[in-house]
Amino acid sequence: MMNRACIAAGVAVAGIILIAFAQESAPITGQWIIDGIGLPDQVQLTLHRTIGKSGSSTNSSSYPAKGFLGLSRAQMDSSEGVMVRFQMVRDAGTLACEGYFKGGNGAGTLTFSHDAGFISEMRQLGYTGLHP
Repeated sequence: MMNRACIAAGVAVAGIILIAFAQESAPITGQWIIDGIGLPDQVQLTLHRTIGKSGSSTNSSSYPAKGFLGLSRAQMDSSEGVMVRFQMVRDAGTLACEGYFKGGNGAGTLTFSHDAGFISEMRQLGYTGLHP
């Protein structure tokens, strides 16, 4: 009887660990918006995501337009509108975006996949409590 209780407890703990690991490694999803800011080589990128049932996060910064892999100025400036798919790759991971551009402005959905190596390197530098 004691062995069954220990096995059941072990299975429950393993399940909780697997769920926590899956949530930590799950990609982050949300929406992106890119607006032209009047400079040919710069755009304003806004990222928005919902957190839980009642929270949200919105961040906005300017970036060089050439920093988006797979996205051209011709696509951004399309007068007829065009579907796009592009990426922004950084040390922390990859932001994969798809959506629509017309006349210098675009919007769509995003998925951020973190780089496990980056998290490991940050922990080696003494950073703890890292999460998506």
